[in-house]
Amino acid sequence: LDVCSSDLKSPQSIVKAAAGLWLDDGLRGLSEASKDDFSRYLAIPIQVKLGRRELGMQAAGALSPNMRVKGYTAVAVACAESKDVVGVNSAVEKMRLAAAAHEGGLSPEFETKMMVLNVTAALIDYGEFEAASRLLSSVEEHLDDVASKMSIAPQAQLYRVVLLAEQGDFDRARSLAMTMRPGSIHFSRGTALRTVAVLQT
Repeated sequence: LDVCSSDLKSPQSIVKAAAGLWLDDGLRGLSEASKDDFSRYLAIPIQVKLGRRELGMQAAGALSPNMRVKGYTAVAVACAESKDVVGVNSAVEKMRLAAAAHEGGLSPEFETKMMVLNVTAALIDYGEFEAASRLLSSVEEHLDDVASKMSIAPQAQLYRVVLLAEQGDFDRARSLAMTMRPGSIHFSRGTALRTVAVLQT
């Protein structure tokens, strides 16, 4: 063949191009009405994974106000899975602005903390420990209200325990786990200690 190897497309790029065309075709079939918000929301992580982060951001910004925070969170989580920390930071900033502007439902501060923890979990899962630690610190610094202390603090503590253990600091991880309430509903001291033991093993 008189074709340079650099001109040949890899199977992965061909699949991504085809997926992009199918996605575009599907999105064209949706109306601008809020009833189609959920379908557009589901497409956002796919946009990011296809290398279309900015299109994902635009799609999140075009969602109705009650879905916009989730849209930006979807961008941030997909960026975390792609190890795109710049994209994570940008999406989290837009997520915080969207939460502050949204009226109704959960308080903006509480909603933001919950979504930031979701992004933190994705960063931990994909080994971006420094970025995860920075995000987690932004949550840990603002746990003043009762709802945050009851619902968010135990989850934040567990994620901090996991972060320490993932980085090999098992003594500090166990010490922090021992400060957790033994009876937290989902994020108990026992869960934290078992997690440390599994990671150390």
